[in-house]
Amino acid sequence: MLGRKDEKGQYHGTRGRKFQVFPGSALAKKPPMWLMTTAILDIQRIYAMTNARIEPEWVIDAAAHLLKRNYLDPHWERSRGQVMADEQVSLFGLVLIERRPIHYGSVDPVAAHELFIAEAMPELQLDSRSPLIQRARQVLVQARAEEAKQRREGLLIDESARADWWRNRLPADICTTGQLDRFLGHADAATQQSLVWTLVEVLATDAAHEEQFPNSLRIGPERFRLSLCVRSAIRSGWRDAGPAAQLVERAAGIGGRLVGAWLVA
Repeated sequence: MLGRKDEKGQYHGTRGRKFQVFPGSALAKKPPMWLMTTAILDIQRIYAMTNARIEPEWVIDAAAHLLKRNYLDPHWERSRGQVMADEQVSLFGLVLIERRPIHYGSVDPVAAHELFIAEAMPELQLDSRSPLIQRARQVLVQARAEEAKQRREGLLIDESARADWWRNRLPADICTTGQLDRFLGHADAATQQSLVWTLVEVLATDAAHEEQFPNSLRIGPERFRLSLCVRSAIRSGWRDAGPAAQLVERAAGIGGRLVGAWLVA
């Protein structure tokens, strides 16, 4: 029988049994954390008689076919570029390893792919070397800038819709950053083109047209770029938001100093 010592010095064995080291055992004075016994004496107390120190790793190597493995909290981990989970290993109810990190794709590739799509791809939370992913990240930035310009939260399609976009285009066996980069690196031109995110695809279908929220303003013969004071907008809850035109006095024929004017939509 295999047992693990608790804080009171009692051993918890397989199938819920509890026992103590027999006082006459060579290990009684300094009982190890893990113990293997081949003889049990059951009197008023249960004693382990013939004992030896053992490590749980030895049991895992020798009795792999008898082990039970549970996988806890599978999740995307950007730093590793993998879907990870905590593995718990037990033998007949005795936990040998409480938790250890493991690549979940090697356990359940289908579920790992779904987690990769749902947790990594909507916000592009991965450190990819692919230029295609870098361009997609720029499109996300542009989409949020469009939300700010139009003062409409939710203009960007939600994470579920973005996940569906990638789910319908990526192979079902991809669940790591490395696999994604290899796929994109070897994809033909047509496949790469089908994976290009555009602003039209990530914005809601009722997004306003450019002419309703222009990026520039014409004053006489000159055209001036408009920007949005996002920091002020966030602080004021959008009450003071509006496009700001940077008007250069030279363009107005006055002088060389810079004048800023608010044009509130």
